[in-house]
Amino acid sequence: MKRAPQVVAVSFAFSALAAALPAAAVPPDTPVEPLPATPFMGWSNAYRLANGALEVVVVPEVGRIVHLAQPGKPNLLTLQEAHHGFVPALEGEPDWKNIGGEWLWPVAQSRWVDIQGRDWPPPPVLGDRPWQASAWIGADGAARTRMTQSYAEPIEVQVRRTIALDPERARLTIDQRLSRTADSRFPVALWQLLQVATPSRVYLPVEADSIFENGYRSFFDPPAPEIMERHHDVLVLDTEAPGEFKLGSDSPRTWIAARTAGLLILLRAEAEETAPPYPDGGCTLQVYSNRGLGYAEIETLSIERDLAVNESIENRLIVELLPIEEDACDSEAVAQLKRQRGERRGE
Repeated sequence: MKRAPQVVAVSFAFSALAAALPAAAVPPDTPVEPLPATPFMGWSNAYRLANGALEVVVVPEVGRIVHLAQPGKPNLLTLQEAHHGFVPALEGEPDWKNIGGEWLWPVAQSRWVDIQGRDWPPPPVLGDRPWQASAWIGADGAARTRMTQSYAEPIEVQVRRTIALDPERARLTIDQRLSRTADSRFPVALWQLLQVATPSRVYLPVEADSIFENGYRSFFDPPAPEIMERHHDVLVLDTEAPGEFKLGSDSPRTWIAARTAGLLILLRAEAEETAPPYPDGGCTLQVYSNRGLGYAEIETLSIERDLAVNESIENRLIVELLPIEEDACDSEAVAQLKRQRGERRGE
């Protein structure tokens, strides 16, 4: 029998007051209706957020989004079948499994060597643990899930993620906050990963004035030249090609996109504080592709800070699904993405 994590309940005692107030006086995320936890793929406490355009399933037991899809369509995220229903142990040293989905790490991989002497697999402090969570419908009609997790020494932080589904559009907003809870010598960052199942392309913005040669950093052996194509200030990567690669960009245009099944999955980050440094030598965005494992990850990174106790960093992520014609060429895809972001340069 799987053990379910303890779930933090949201208080709805003020729902009646919210209903009585003028709409302008009610914050959008004010709870007006609780969302119950339901079973999903072997997990007992999953939260399903859905509208007519998008279905999202959040599983606090593994602290991630495990399902992202148009209604009735296949999951756009990888979800390893071997780990369906996996619930981390509440006692003992935590482990990390490549479950898939969308999740966050509070420390950049370049710091893992200092924590454990190697950069893979993740150190035990980042191993899977159940998150505390609750879900509700807000006053704006958006379905939301809030998850909270604390990481012990040597990191000493608490992470809060609020995931909100637009009431009508195929658009997901994730508000992230990372706070220091005790003294630590390790800088922290909001490093978010979205693992897309078998995309055909990834579109990565790159800059002419980048600190990296050619506008990007290669973490492993660089990809073969034939699987990369530059479209002005966007690098197009063929993620159907065999092999493994990881690239980072320092572009201030903090968006990245994957293409699959007639869709562009556009991921972008917004933050009030954007002054460097950024993790991994200055990366704001990263892509990891492993065709043999059947996925590519599109990733965002916040600023990296050596926080004092009670200090925090935060940002907002937006995930949008944009339809695209199956036979549209990469130039058309790049143009569509740039128009959506209000960019005109290079077209």
